[in-house]
Amino acid sequence: MFDRFTEEARQVIFWARYEASQTGSPEITPEHLLLGYLRESARIGAQNFLSPAAMDSIRTQVEAQFPLAEKGSKVSTSVDLPLNRESKRALAYGAEESQRLGHQDIGIHHLLLGLLREEKTLAADLLRQHGLTIAKAREILQHTPVAAAPATSRQQRSVVLETCRDLTAAATEIAFPPLIGRERELESLIQVLGRRNGNNPVLIGESGVGKTAIVEGLAQRIADSAVPEFLMAMRILALDPQTFVDSPKNRCEFQQKFAALIAEIGNQSNLILFVDGLFDPAARTGSPFGDVLGPLLAALSFRQCIATGTPAVFREAIERDPVVERYFRAVEIAPPGEKDAIQILETVKKQYEKFHEVTYDAAAVETAVLASVQFMQRRRLPEKAIDLLDEAGSRVKLRAERNEKLRLPSEKHQVDEVLPKLVTKEDIEELVAERAVLPVDEVRKRLKKK
Repeated sequence: MFDRFTEEARQVIFWARYEASQTGSPEITPEHLLLGYLRESARIGAQNFLSPAAMDSIRTQVEAQFPLAEKGSKVSTSVDLPLNRESKRALAYGAEESQRLGHQDIGIHHLLLGLLREEKTLAADLLRQHGLTIAKAREILQHTPVAAAPATSRQQRSVVLETCRDLTAAATEIAFPPLIGRERELESLIQVLGRRNGNNPVLIGESGVGKTAIVEGLAQRIADSAVPEFLMAMRILALDPQTFVDSPKNRCEFQQKFAALIAEIGNQSNLILFVDGLFDPAARTGSPFGDVLGPLLAALSFRQCIATGTPAVFREAIERDPVVERYFRAVEIAPPGEKDAIQILETVKKQYEKFHEVTYDAAAVETAVLASVQFMQRRRLPEKAIDLLDEAGSRVKLRAERNEKLRLPSEKHQVDEVLPKLVTKEDIEELVAERAVLPVDEVRKRLKKK
């Protein structure tokens, strides 16, 4: 169902989850959906269903029934709060109303109709008290300009859906790993975003130091409502340059597609565009994506952007076009130290344990960091240590599968004494020895000296 929701309707769900979290509710009720509708309707100026006075009155009455929870009782918005039964029915009714009216999309006013149809709720009761009935809402919606051209709006929105990933929504749904040792960099990023001029940060650091992870960390802070007020309702859209390079058949089609994306983003005031590797030569040489920087700089007068790049390519971009320095403010990102890198691996190892169906012991994590520093000097932490962790997990899983196939049929029914497939420091050392083309004893000897 959600793939048919307009961006505004998705924002209603986002705000409903936020409202539920602030009241300490374990689920999203129709009343939370109504509060989400009121927020989004006021933001986009679509108040043809309820007067501003009625909206204020409804919000006051709902908030009286759902007071804010104490600080320690609030639920993080990174927690996947479920829709309760009544809310699910209300959204289903909204989808039916969209189909009934011949609209391709499910917009915020279809959701309002869905709330009215779920009659035995406080939300529906309050709407009726302020003179809004199902018949009246349907009549208004039939003549509302917002619904007059659903096909065109959907075509424009598909550019964002096709080329961008909503990091804020992803943080709400899956939760990114916590940032370790990056408070200063994150604070600098937020400060640049809060500037009046030159408020487009570019994270400058060598490949592998975790620039993208910092942007994901900001998205997580937004999802958790742990950011300054000016960022509270923002969404971070990550643009994948490769979708522009691979998809269009010719330069003209590319330019039209990118123009549609910029136009769509420009119509929404709560978006921050994130372009990873915007200044990289690979994004320019031999591809039409080289045409992006100029239009993007022009678009920055009305939309913010976070970019990343290495020191060398950013200097080259400034030398080639000095206006870059006027629009972007550099935020230096250095590699984490070994202690921070170990903590980072401890936070991300669960993802690899789940993927490979293995368990990493503490010594394996520490060895991955120390060995990567000793034997992979051309690469940077934490990426190179995570790389070792990933491949070691794959190795242990495959080894366990081979051993299972070699077991005798009579042994198949026996329960293994050690259930988890354990990745040890020895597995990391053996992997490093293969990569460095060294005897494993030599690797262990050097690591002991360190």
